[in-house]
Amino acid sequence: MIKNKEILGGIIFFSLSLYLFYETSNFSSTTERYRSLGPAVFPYVLAICLGLLSIVLFIQGVRSPKAELFSFSMKTKASVQVLSLIAMLFVFLIWVEKIGFIIWSLSFMFLGQIILGERRLVTAMVLSIAVVGIIYLIFGFLLNVPLSSGFLSY
Repeated sequence: MIKNKEILGGIIFFSLSLYLFYETSNFSSTTERYRSLGPAVFPYVLAICLGLLSIVLFIQGVRSPKAELFSFSMKTKASVQVLSLIAMLFVFLIWVEKIGFIIWSLSFMFLGQIILGERRLVTAMVLSIAVVGIIYLIFGFLLNVPLSSGFLSY
C-alpha cells in the first residue's frame, strides 16, 4: 500500500520519465551523422531531469511520516476553484478551434483570475491581454506556429 502522495507522485513521474525517454529514442537521428545536436537532445535532458527529481520525491516520501493519501471535500473554496478551472480547461480544449485562440484565451485567462479571487477587473483584463499577446507574439510570429483564428478567419 502506498504510504503518502510523495511516493505516489515519485512513481508516476518516474514512469512518465521512462516513457518520455523511450519515445525520444524513436526520434530521427539523421543529424547525428553530421555531428550536430539532434532533435532528441533536449527531450532526453528533460526525461533524465524528470527521472532524477522523481527519485528525490520518492525518497522524500519514504522518509516522511505516513499521511493521508487524498483528502477532497467540495465544502472548501479551493476544491470548487480547482474543479471550476478543470471544467473551463475542458471547455477550452473543445471550443478553441471554433472560437479562436485569441478570444478564447483572453476569456479563459480573465475568468480564471476571477475564479481564483482577483477582484480588480482592470488588473485581470490587462494581465490577460498581456499574457495572451506575448504568447501569440512568440508562437504566432516568432516561431510561426499556426494558432487557431476561429470565426475571425471568415
